[in-house]
Amino acid sequence: MKNVLFILSIYFLGQLPASSQEGSLKKGYTFRSSIGVGFAAGQSGSSPVIQMVNGFGNRNVSAGIGIGIDGYHARSVPLFLQLQKEFLKGDEKIFIYADGGINNPWVRSWDMDPWNMTFRYERGAYFDAGGGYKLYFEKWGGFLVSAGYTGKGMRIYTYQTHRGPAGTTQTVSKEIIFDTRITLKIGWIIR
Repeated sequence: MKNVLFILSIYFLGQLPASSQEGSLKKGYTFRSSIGVGFAAGQSGSSPVIQMVNGFGNRNVSAGIGIGIDGYHARSVPLFLQLQKEFLKGDEKIFIYADGGINNPWVRSWDMDPWNMTFRYERGAYFDAGGGYKLYFEKWGGFLVSAGYTGKGMRIYTYQTHRGPAGTTQTVSKEIIFDTRITLKIGWIIR
């Protein structure tokens, strides 16, 4: 997976200088921002997703930093780098994107006193890749719809305390989860 993300990032970054030399549209880099909401669905059910990406682009290639709130399986806050390439000319565009970053747990620890258990959550990997459709408006930005394949990971440590006549003992177990799912998002583009 790391090799695929590396190859995609080289491709997108290689397009930035090439697209700036073609020149009939806006020259130079422009600020781009988008905010979107959607749903993620997979083996662990479905849940809402919110994302915001801010960055810069030149003509049909852009790169930005994004943050989101992801409620799938265990609520988390992904922080990621997004690379995006648009196709077609005019106000209607088809695009592909690739995101990669870290998945931070929303809750760091959780106690279950009746069972003498404590859970500790640690960050893991995050990726998202897909495509979609954009419709730009003259001065107001635009509208986007996208679909993607997403994965997020997290480490969960479970501490359980056992009290008995011989004293107190504690067992620790470690679980690494990595959920993959399909996401559908709609959003607004600010430019």
